[in-house]
Amino acid sequence: MTSSKGFDAAKASEAVYNEEMAKEEKAQHEMVRKVHLAHKNRIQMLRRLMIWMAVLGVIFSILFFVAIRNPQLFVLEDETASIVNEAFNSIVLLTIPFLLGGVGAIARLLLSGIRVVDELTLIGGSALMACFSWIGIKSGVLISVIAPHLSNHQVPSEQILNAPNSYYTMALVAIVVGMFSTNLYLFISQRVDQLSKERKGGHPG
Repeated sequence: MTSSKGFDAAKASEAVYNEEMAKEEKAQHEMVRKVHLAHKNRIQMLRRLMIWMAVLGVIFSILFFVAIRNPQLFVLEDETASIVNEAFNSIVLLTIPFLLGGVGAIARLLLSGIRVVDELTLIGGSALMACFSWIGIKSGVLISVIAPHLSNHQVPSEQILNAPNSYYTMALVAIVVGMFSTNLYLFISQRVDQLSKERKGGHPG
């Protein structure tokens, strides 16, 4: 009877050992498979990188050969140089409404008690809207669109078109646009949250 129990215990321990060995072998096979897959993916990535490098090398070689044979390609025309100069000046100029619009957006967030760090994308979007408002005013498109509507209220069009264009006026426009954009987004976001809560409350199931 004792030998039978010992035999059963040895058999059970052997079964446990075999099961553990099977699990370990399976884990090793899984690890080898993952390593092989990672190595295969790395090789494919290197092949793609080499192909792209070869394509870019061919393109740059062609451009370099064309540039050597035709050095006049790099000579800018007067109109192109003037446009590039205006574009650079406009980029430098639009940093002012971008900063002022960001200040207006930050002021609106602070008044609402919202953390500024959590709404950096909103601040950036409001600052861009301030830049767009400056472009609309500087180009005269916005004023030309508004002028006919205000002339119906006995406001002369000449007075509108010749409105003050000082720095402080434009700075105020940028700040107001930044605050308005942020306020509009907050209003829409709060309204959407309110509607979603009401819908969830009306359909508890």
